[in-house]
Amino acid sequence: MTGYNIPLAILGKLLRLFEYLFSGVLCLGLIGLGVVVLLSDSNNFTLEMIPWWTGRGLARNLLLAGIAGLVITVLAVKGRLKFLMVLWIAAVVGTMIYGFFLSSYKYDDYDHFRTSLLMTGAAFAAFLGSITALFARPSRRA
Repeated sequence: MTGYNIPLAILGKLLRLFEYLFSGVLCLGLIGLGVVVLLSDSNNFTLEMIPWWTGRGLARNLLLAGIAGLVITVLAVKGRLKFLMVLWIAAVVGTMIYGFFLSSYKYDDYDHFRTSLLMTGAAFAAFLGSITALFARPSRRA
């Protein structure tokens, strides 16, 4: 093979960068959604893919999960408690798989289903990045 060999170290760094970006955007989205619902005084808020909670309880749990995930992401970027990032992203992947594919969640059309597949695939790629972070050597600073 010529020209297309990407060293594993570079691939691992790209996966970790994607993991941090994915987790950061997800956490900010969860925080934003939770804040908007809590400030709107809505009591009938639901997400079909998360059937465990509804209303203000769901909004509060989304806000708390977003804050916890953001703290975990910042710690992982700083090289601390990397195993928490693996657990956080595993929980995200598990929730997506259950919510989109194992629950009674209904798709409007093929594009909706494809978007769910892409989102779950992105979460799985972030999970692979979190695993590579566990085995990455710390960079040496001069």
